[in-house]
Amino acid sequence: MEEQQQKELWLAGFWRRVGAFILDLLVLAGAGLVLGFALGDVFADMGNWAKLIGFVIFLAYFGLANSHTGNGQTFGKKVLKIQVVDKHNATIPVSRAVGRASVIAVPYFLNGLQVPNLPDAMGNVLSVIVFGGLLSIFYLAAFNRRTRQSLHDIVSGTYVVNVGTQPVTLQAVWKPHFAVVGALLVASLFAPALIMNMVPSSAIGSLDQLSATQQRVNQFTAIRYSGVTDGSTTVSSVSNGTNTTHYIRVEAYPYNKQDVQNQTLAERIALMVFDSVDAAVERDVILVQLIHGYDIGIASSWVSHQFSFSPTQLSQIRNNIQSRD
Repeated sequence: MEEQQQKELWLAGFWRRVGAFILDLLVLAGAGLVLGFALGDVFADMGNWAKLIGFVIFLAYFGLANSHTGNGQTFGKKVLKIQVVDKHNATIPVSRAVGRASVIAVPYFLNGLQVPNLPDAMGNVLSVIVFGGLLSIFYLAAFNRRTRQSLHDIVSGTYVVNVGTQPVTLQAVWKPHFAVVGALLVASLFAPALIMNMVPSSAIGSLDQLSATQQRVNQFTAIRYSGVTDGSTTVSSVSNGTNTTHYIRVEAYPYNKQDVQNQTLAERIALMVFDSVDAAVERDVILVQLIHGYDIGIASSWVSHQFSFSPTQLSQIRNNIQSRD
């Protein structure tokens, strides 16, 4: 009983760690917003590479603060009086702290990364890193009660402890936890294929057309990358009953901020969809959302404008073009 009490005294609790991490994210977000105010256009021109800025800042912040240099304490940890140490209750070198932070940073910053025409094999690898990695971190943080180590702690051999307490001898991590982590990684590897197998065969052709259309939109010289989806929205009201709108939506990211309001560009993209996707003529509307901005992982800023075209409008636009030709 006394040993359990000593462990509880030494190891920081789950919610204290969560609170410290939230405070640290707020610090990083503030720094990111300041940088974005000064260098937003530069970040926007960098596209996906802008996330490297946030990645480096994340590693520098946690790598320095959680090491000897910062006494194992980020701002959030200082506020909540916890710190990162090794099994001897000593702070760790910068290199080890950077490695520890990388286990979180790599899946976090890869999440949501836009990579056009990504090969299936590489997509599966990213799925393991992003979803398998993040799920493993969350699982261990919540359920590894013996050592209260999450994945990044286990990899780096560190503990998050209450400041000023003495270390105790801990039991090894419960082995079934590793089995669960392995299962999460395997599941994330096969998840993309399993999801595709659940798609009705009748929809596969449509998905292929949407993918091909996305690639054609990406070939526009004004567009950095895009996404094409087929969906619907349902709105219910007392007066009008239930109305469902079926649409095809294109989210396109132009290189230039001025193109967010470019009606002609939006029309060209909508016509591309209308001519490439068989189901487009049956949809109520084709939506083209032009978006410009940046995402550095720790902060983001976007401006956008959405254009809406009915199949009838697009048919008329097509006829007008053909008559001019």
